Amino acid sequence: MVSRRFLEESQAESTDEVWLVLLTFSHPDLAALAIDRPDIGISDGELRLVGNDTDIVSNGRTFMAYAFEWIPPGQSEQGRDAARIRLDNVDRRIVEMIRLLKTSPEVTAEIVLASDPDVIEQTFPAFIIPAPGWSMLTIEADLRARDDDDEPAIAWTYSPRFAPGLH
Repeated sequence: MVSRRFLEESQAESTDEVWLVLLTFSHPDLAALAIDRPDIGISDGELRLVGNDTDIVSNGRTFMAYAFEWIPPGQSEQGRDAARIRLDNVDRRIVEMIRLLKTSPEVTAEIVLASDPDVIEQTFPAFIIPAPGWSMLTIEADLRARDDDDEPAIAWTYSPRFAPGLH
């Protein structure tokens, strides 16, 4: 739930408050990648970026300043729109990370106020980056929510080994 201050600032005609978007990229292979490539900026098995001109610490986690655009999921008449990110590709570290991962990373977005970065005002669930595209200047990706339809319905199978009475 967002704070009263956040609501007041978001509805004010003008404000000096700055909203920051914190992106956390997670993947099981990131911890190993951090050892092989310490220059990418992975910490504790996660890559953390903030849309700001300086690094920021939120709840003990350091987010690296990086230029990006976050477009949150919206509602339309056709159904739920996908979230989207567009990252600058000027130093090539992020695209190298994406190329080295064999499966899609997850990304979580959080909104904080710059004056109080330890209070998470809004959190978006973990999204999957199924197929990012990149050019010389940008990395762009539509994000999709984790789809439970891709998961097995039950944790076991009815095979002769586990259910001999059925066969």
